[in-house]
Amino acid sequence: MSAELGHLILVPAEFLGGSSTSQCTVRWAQMLKQQEETYIVCPFHNLSKRGPQGLLFVQASKVDELKGKKITGRPDVSLRVTKDFLYGGPKDQSRRFLIYHDKAKKMFQHRFLMSITDSDMLNRANSLGFSADKCPQDYASEFKGKEQGTDQDTPPLNRLKTGEKLAKQESLYSPDWRYRVTLQSDGNFVLYDSNGAIWHSNTYYAKDATHVIIQPDGNLVLYRASGDDQTPWSSGTSGNHVAPEVTLENDGRLRILAGGKEIWSVGKQ
Repeated sequence: MSAELGHLILVPAEFLGGSSTSQCTVRWAQMLKQQEETYIVCPFHNLSKRGPQGLLFVQASKVDELKGKKITGRPDVSLRVTKDFLYGGPKDQSRRFLIYHDKAKKMFQHRFLMSITDSDMLNRANSLGFSADKCPQDYASEFKGKEQGTDQDTPPLNRLKTGEKLAKQESLYSPDWRYRVTLQSDGNFVLYDSNGAIWHSNTYYAKDATHVIIQPDGNLVLYRASGDDQTPWSSGTSGNHVAPEVTLENDGRLRILAGGKEIWSVGKQ
């Protein structure tokens, strides 16, 4: 699922009034008059779940209000999902996306949900980096209520310990948030800085890839759904290693450590 009540989400600042800002207009009739409202369309990463993506639609007049909810000391616009957010999607409560707008406008709310599934919105979502073979709602599942979380329920975002997995569309982030490594929907395992990719596994063809795992033998391996022994990629570091783990640090290097010693690294030179 993409987000739940209490989860911590990150919205890249460039999508909220910055260089990558994208807008859409929702129109509806109210009291025999035509009304319209502008929305900012933002992708977000779920930091409570190591970064599955979703879509957030923010009423343009409420962008500054939303920014005011930013958690101090965190990157870009990091927010706790509260009851101030609404969700959109079908009545079966699947394939959800988040909305931040004036909840008092009931008719507006309904018209918004009707508008968001049109082809223009699908194209707009694709342009923000979402897979072309899915609609925006496919990136978010049910928006469930639970007790508001704390930072203690957020997993370490810059490391994988022995046996831990990074699933498709999940990411690790460096502590200073300048670097991330993501298992993309196309199967490519990619390390990014703010300017773009600085390393990748060259597995963009492995669309059936499911996860990357740091194995007890110290090998970081990309697996596919078929369970084929011919895995698309590995770090080639299998051996008799003690407590191997993967880390992404502020120097832009993705490393495998075993017993505290580096056995493999890629990234920024």
